[in-house]
Amino acid sequence: MKEENACYLNKSMRKYLEGLSARTIAPGGGSAAAAVAAIGAGLNLMVISYSSREDETYSGQNEFVVLKEKQMASFRRLSKLIDEDCRVFKVLMDAIASGNVKQDDYIKAAGIPMEVCRESSVSLEVTALLMEDSNRNLLTDVGSAAHMLDAAFSSAALNVYVNLKKIKDKDFIAAAALELEQMKKTVSGTAQEISKRVKEALLF
Repeated sequence: MKEENACYLNKSMRKYLEGLSARTIAPGGGSAAAAVAAIGAGLNLMVISYSSREDETYSGQNEFVVLKEKQMASFRRLSKLIDEDCRVFKVLMDAIASGNVKQDDYIKAAGIPMEVCRESSVSLEVTALLMEDSNRNLLTDVGSAAHMLDAAFSSAALNVYVNLKKIKDKDFIAAAALELEQMKKTVSGTAQEISKRVKEALLF
């Protein structure tokens, strides 16, 4: 795979899906996790846009401004991680193929999906707040965002673990595993609660 082919962010969705489904080194699971998380974050931004008002005197307006800034920062980072995972994973695979793989290659390969996990958690915090005070006509979008961010977190976590197996620094492994476990409890619980409340609002 040529280096330039790893850059998908400025190309069409079709190009990305073709690359994802082909027999190529990247994109793979880590990049796909970032893409799903970015879509979930994008749904949050859409809900924020429809829930905020142009009237600056609206008491809840400032809350949506803050949420939008927080979510936009995470959305932009997740979008960049789609390509960053492709690039870092390609470097790792090239190093393995050449027989010159270093510990730093595995650490960097674990670092990108770890960032996806962190940003998914951040975005899910926004989703939870939108559950409280957003346009009620967009509850399905709020619920969909929660499920996507939860799935993206779990997928990215697997890509962290697979690289941790190759890392010899026990302190690094312990710190990463602990951080993932702590985030997982919050992410999973939050996503489940949002899903439950959305279903209740839609069905009863």
